[in-house]
Amino acid sequence: MRALLRLLGVLLLGLVVGVSGTVLHRSSHPWGLVLALALVFTSAVGLRAAVGRASLLVYLAVLLLTLGVLSQYGPGGDVLVPGADHWGWYWLGGAVVVVMAVLALPARWFSDQPLRRRIA
Repeated sequence: MRALLRLLGVLLLGLVVGVSGTVLHRSSHPWGLVLALALVFTSAVGLRAAVGRASLLVYLAVLLLTLGVLSQYGPGGDVLVPGADHWGWYWLGGAVVVVMAVLALPARWFSDQPLRRRIA
C-alpha cells in the first residue's frame, strides 16, 4: 500500500510541476523560465532524496507526457508551448536536462548516513 501511495504521489507531482511550469515559463521572459526550471530542480532533488532514483524516472516520464499534452493545439487553436517560440523549446529541453542532471548526481549526496570522522 505504501509503494502505491508513493507512486501516486510521484505521478501527481509530475503532473503539477508540468502544468505549473508550463504556465510559469511564459509569464515573464526570462525569469518565468528560470523559476519553472528551478521548480523542476527542487522537486527532482526532493523526490530523489525521499524516494530514490527509480521514482525520478517515473517523474520524468509523467513530466514529459504532461508537457507533450500541453504542447498540442487546443479546441480553440490555442497552444501553451508553441513550437515556433524558442522559449517553449528551452522549457521542454531544460526540464529534461535538469532532471537528467539530478539523476547523474552521486547517491551519497542524498544519503542520510552520517559522515565518518577521520582520526588524525
